[in-house]
Amino acid sequence: HYIETQTWRRRADEIAFAILPSMLSGRVRVEGTYALVSVGPSAIRRRYAGTVSVDVALLATRIERGIVQELVKSLPIAARCTQDWLDRYLNRGKRSGILAW
Repeated sequence: HYIETQTWRRRADEIAFAILPSMLSGRVRVEGTYALVSVGPSAIRRRYAGTVSVDVALLATRIERGIVQELVKSLPIAARCTQDWLDRYLNRGKRSGILAW
């Protein structure tokens, strides 16, 4: 279980996010931004930047690395799911090709 907030920063053309997992009683925090960067006439790339902070003596680095590894694995899956939904419901089943891997 976790709470995630996202805020669109219109002037910066990015979305700021914060993820607060319920584990470890609030001693874990993931914060960052993501933006869509054009990589061609009909292609974009999602750019993520941020920090993972864990306040647990002796284990912080290991837990932080595990969280980052999970994000590296799960964010492309989430992007693909979003793209599939957009293509199915907004592009009438045609692949838009706006994702670049």
